[in-house]
Amino acid sequence: MRAMNGVSKNRHGVYYVRKKVPKQLEQATAEILGNGKSRQVFLKRSLDTKDLREANIRAKPVLMEFDRILAQAEALTVQRPMRTTLEKREIEQITNYFFAHQLAIDDEDRREGGSEQLFQSVAQQLSAAGVEYTTEYQIGDPPKVGLSDREMQKRAETVAWTLPPAKQGLARGDYSFLQWEIDELLKVFRINLDPNSPSYRELGLAMLRAYVKAIEAVAQRDKGEVVETPEIVDPQQPSCSASATLSAAYEGWKKSGARPANTLREFKYAVDRFTELHGDLPVAQIRRPHVLQFREALQEMPLRRSGKLLAATLPELVEWSKEHAGAQKVSAETVNKLLGGVQAVCVWARNNGLIPDDVPWSDPFSKMRLATRKPRREPWAPEELRTLFSAAIFTQGDRPVAGKGEAAFWLPLTALFTPLRQLKRYTSHETGASRLRYYRVHNWGRNVGSCGPISGQDG
Repeated sequence: MRAMNGVSKNRHGVYYVRKKVPKQLEQATAEILGNGKSRQVFLKRSLDTKDLREANIRAKPVLMEFDRILAQAEALTVQRPMRTTLEKREIEQITNYFFAHQLAIDDEDRREGGSEQLFQSVAQQLSAAGVEYTTEYQIGDPPKVGLSDREMQKRAETVAWTLPPAKQGLARGDYSFLQWEIDELLKVFRINLDPNSPSYRELGLAMLRAYVKAIEAVAQRDKGEVVETPEIVDPQQPSCSASATLSAAYEGWKKSGARPANTLREFKYAVDRFTELHGDLPVAQIRRPHVLQFREALQEMPLRRSGKLLAATLPELVEWSKEHAGAQKVSAETVNKLLGGVQAVCVWARNNGLIPDDVPWSDPFSKMRLATRKPRREPWAPEELRTLFSAAIFTQGDRPVAGKGEAAFWLPLTALFTPLRQLKRYTSHETGASRLRYYRVHNWGRNVGSCGPISGQDG
């Protein structure tokens, strides 16, 4: 038999369990433990046994306790973004952890003898004090190993009064009595989930099913049936995530090459908005429903933001828009730009190995852009360009006052051979043809545009 992760043997042959505290949590962990230390590098506890099988059993609840301590420590150091969705895999991990925790506690009770020692101690003190009492249970030394008759009866009574209301809650979909456990487990898994979200309710029902299963498993054990305690997955192991998170992917993308400051700022803004809505998901877990919800939320963003709205998160902006239905929203072009920013980071992550090769993934942003208005500007046709460049400005050296001197000659040429926006086209009322009455470059130098499919000979 192999020792489970974290279990080791000291020089006396006694097993102990320990867990490394992440460096950024060392100070906060010491504060949570209240042991007077400035930093806590390891969490460590003796398992008081030289038997490996027993050590593996005893280690499970201890490691769970360590997880809770680290979750509390992290809560002191970081405020995680509010999430509105959970992956099915995440819900399964949390509920499996909860189920295993219940059976691990049961293992500990059977091993340590539960409350029998306390019961016998109280009985002895009452007898010594001359207090008369009656009990249906045998008074004497507690069993050296295992549970007493009294404890077995109490366990049966506990199952009898906890299982029916748990099943009734499951029938009604009422998980409210597990609220504390749900919130504590979300802390252990470092998830800040909106309690009003559908995913929170889905998690609550899954936890309720796991709770009923656990009670029934304990009842089976009380009848002598074998029910193994499942393996407990460490919620802090990187393997729990199938890939790098979106924020980590952004940092990798940012460092992978020289990026214009404008692009860095826009992509960071897009990634931040996505994580405000869904949390910092592993890239491999981002699916089309996430993108759809992101797109719908972006469509609710108010166009003009000031005061508190400047620092508001995406969910807060959506709530504000619901209360101010008449407020103008951002354009489809802006929504598409933000979708494109997150998409570019995700595709970069896939192409650069941040998603394992054995994890299936397809671009969830594909074909998710909004339809936009067709630009009113049209490219100049070759015949129109011939008309333009046959004007006296180019053939006879004229420089009309309205054309601003040399600008009348050079701006059209510059617009033709560089990716600036189109020249404005003016139509003669007399002939219906485009003429060089006057012209100017539209939005000179502000945005990249096109003069249409024009080759050198067309001019």
